[in-house]
Amino acid sequence: MAQTRRHTIIGWALALPAIAERVAIVSVPSRALHLAGLMWWLLLFSFITWSQLRSLLKQKNITSETISMSISAYLLVGFTWGLFYILLHHLQPSAFSFGGSTSPKSGERKIFPLFFYFSLSTLSTIGCGDISPITMQARYAVVAESITGQFYLAILVARIVGMQMSHVATHHRTASQESQ
Repeated sequence: MAQTRRHTIIGWALALPAIAERVAIVSVPSRALHLAGLMWWLLLFSFITWSQLRSLLKQKNITSETISMSISAYLLVGFTWGLFYILLHHLQPSAFSFGGSTSPKSGERKIFPLFFYFSLSTLSTIGCGDISPITMQARYAVVAESITGQFYLAILVARIVGMQMSHVATHHRTASQESQ
């Protein structure tokens, strides 16, 4: 109960500045405010992702909720990395190459879906090659996300298989004891 309350307080403490930035940017558009907002959104989604992963790893049985949580956590990891790439792009505009150019020609509004696409293709290690990291920071981030995606799948599959085998063994033992 205390942990749930603490998580709620932390969540709102991160959400309120992020939401306030979205409201303020309409009337006072500035680069500094936009960067601050990106950082708050990144912190908020990092916290949400971490909380979801912790809840997932605490599950004792495989249910449809467990499967849904695992899919949700995976997509949240990709979304959080996408926010990180957007922030990195704003801090280092030449950090990524977009199909031969250093910045997208379609404008700032197209950056968000572009980096979410890039993040999910990196997390899944598909890596289409149309967006490439150029700076060392971007390269390290891309490698870290790729490794995160592989570890997530390996650990999650191992945990689910282990939970299922434990459940089957317990069920088999119970059935054997009842038949005797």
